[in-house]
Amino acid sequence: MLKKKLLTALLALLGFGMFSQVGFNCQFVPGAQFGFVKIKSTNEKLSSSHGAGFPLFMLDRFKTKWYTHLDMNGLYYSVTQFNKSNRSKVDSSKVAKTEGGMFAGRIGYGFGNSEDFRVGPNLNIGYTMSNLGASIRTFDGIANYWNIGGGVFAYKKINGKIRTMAKLGYEKFSNKKATALITNLTGSGMYFEGTVAYNFYQKYGLAVMPAFYTKKFKFTYNGEATQTESKLKSFVLRIGFTKFF
Repeated sequence: MLKKKLLTALLALLGFGMFSQVGFNCQFVPGAQFGFVKIKSTNEKLSSSHGAGFPLFMLDRFKTKWYTHLDMNGLYYSVTQFNKSNRSKVDSSKVAKTEGGMFAGRIGYGFGNSEDFRVGPNLNIGYTMSNLGASIRTFDGIANYWNIGGGVFAYKKINGKIRTMAKLGYEKFSNKKATALITNLTGSGMYFEGTVAYNFYQKYGLAVMPAFYTKKFKFTYNGEATQTESKLKSFVLRIGFTKFF
């Protein structure tokens, strides 16, 4: 009888261990990204185009059922020596390469019972920055705003070496006083992110995340009577480390 109980307990533990092998932790700290940011505005002096910020601070994680995401790319880029040392090298007609979360997060729950597939909704809330003021200085012209919204995600395990995710969402933006020059800001945006992770050694590997963002803003610029409208489009390719669960 004791042997049967021990055997049952062992099988239960093994089953739990197998069930927990769902998901991965994509860590873009350290990480790198390549891409572009384009801003088209009704105020021509605010239109711009530039490369995406290079250093990253982003965590994107799914394990068993729960999806969590932390974006601090904007803050990290703004305070790093990398950005400070390159200020003098940026042409005055360009803007600081700053776009991303000050502290923005997501949390979601995936439905499904197999190890291979999960799909579910997620909620988003955070404090994000976009450079809408055409300034080369890190924080001058940066519009900080609250973002709140939601989306859906899907996780797929291809095999023991490859795991993938896709994320799609919509958010609303607002801040009555984003900067000294930008006030009464409102807006909305959509994002699409895909992730492919490949296991190289034991539970560790590399993750690649192509991502597309589109945002629309309305705000009062420098007290002007007519509201400014700006559209932002960004495409980036992120590369970081991953751990398989």
